[in-house]
Amino acid sequence: MDDEPNIRTILGQVLSDLGHTPLFARNGPEAIQLLREEYSAKRKVAAVFLDLTIAGGMGGVETVSEIRKHGFTLPVFAMSGYNDSPVMAQPKDFGFDGSLGKPMRLRDLGDFLAKHLS
Repeated sequence: MDDEPNIRTILGQVLSDLGHTPLFARNGPEAIQLLREEYSAKRKVAAVFLDLTIAGGMGGVETVSEIRKHGFTLPVFAMSGYNDSPVMAQPKDFGFDGSLGKPMRLRDLGDFLAKHLS
């Protein structure tokens, strides 16, 4: 989930290059609806990446809280360019399984996924 189309496109391409099939949401409600649809269709979602700051909408902290309230137990990761944020430093305190700073390199994302999804 990211409100910036360019970030969604780049992250999607990187995830595709790593062998994943990315799904995209612009904000929290879209992300939650997408998860519901995927689970209803019995399709496995490996992980969710949530940008912390969504202009005019539900950001990552609120979205992860709603994801957990709905009973989804998959890994959820915070993303942000504000790497000094308390959420980025202590993601588990906010309901996340980890955090990844932006911008990121292909190798960084690959290493991150290998560590968290193995």
